[in-house]
Amino acid sequence: MTDNTSMTDALLLEGYKRMIKIRRFEQLVESLYTEGRIKGTLHLSVGQEAIGAGVGLALQQSDILLLSHRPDHYIIGRDIPFTEVLTEFIYGTGGQMHFFSTAHGIYGSYSIVGSQLPIATGIALANEYQHTPRGIFCTFGDGTTTEGIFHETMNLAALKSVPIVYLCENNQYAQSTSVKVHSANTALAQKVSAMYGIQSAKIDGNDIMAVYDAVSTAKEYITTEKKPYFIEMATFRHSGHSINDKDQSYKSEGEEYYWEQKDPLKMAQKQLQMRKLLREDTELKIEAEINKEIHVALESLAKDKEAYTKLANSSNE
Repeated sequence: MTDNTSMTDALLLEGYKRMIKIRRFEQLVESLYTEGRIKGTLHLSVGQEAIGAGVGLALQQSDILLLSHRPDHYIIGRDIPFTEVLTEFIYGTGGQMHFFSTAHGIYGSYSIVGSQLPIATGIALANEYQHTPRGIFCTFGDGTTTEGIFHETMNLAALKSVPIVYLCENNQYAQSTSVKVHSANTALAQKVSAMYGIQSAKIDGNDIMAVYDAVSTAKEYITTEKKPYFIEMATFRHSGHSINDKDQSYKSEGEEYYWEQKDPLKMAQKQLQMRKLLREDTELKIEAEINKEIHVALESLAKDKEAYTKLANSSNE
């Protein structure tokens, strides 16, 4: 972990705030799910907050994100209000795995593994033909890299020189299967580069500075070179694959301990301390602001239920 980064003090503080917001949001969502207020299932991203916050800060409002079934850290990292997200999760028809907000550049979260890849690549190709100046970013996990659709997409992107950034979160597990078991070559970025000639990079996904810099570099590359870029972000999912995966016996104690020491919030705290930006009241102010947003969101849910009921009734007439 170094401070050789293009992140300003203001960006680092904002990134730390967003990381805390992501973690608090998912704690709230898990609580609401336990109360039976959220339908379906949940896929949490505890331990992957630096990725969501770093990507959110590196992107412009006009840039587009296509997400996997584990989308919370990107949604909140994009600084979308809790109220808007919770309204969809609780009363909407899409929920967490089908969240969509063109106003915030989220062109869907996708429950089918890898299904977002060809869609994102198609959007990027269309933008290139139409000379539309906006970046397309597609997120997925390490398990997706063994899917047939992944290789078809990488081949097409390289063949057609599609300007798109592929963001691979290597959180070490595809559901309960270790990347060491499901992938013959665990050097994912290196594999993509060797097989398809796509410019690739591997970074520490728990380091918000590294994430911000890598995504900024990738965006500049696809803008100037008009070619695809692949980033492998090494991280760890502390939560289960889904809300029902409580046991997690497939993880070793040594592995969990190692990644706990690399918790992204702890790493960001050290980075702030290095810059003398972490005062005693910093976290208190952040927590107070987040608690206020949670309060506002919970208060608004009753009103939002009425609005969604009217919408559902009108669509069924």
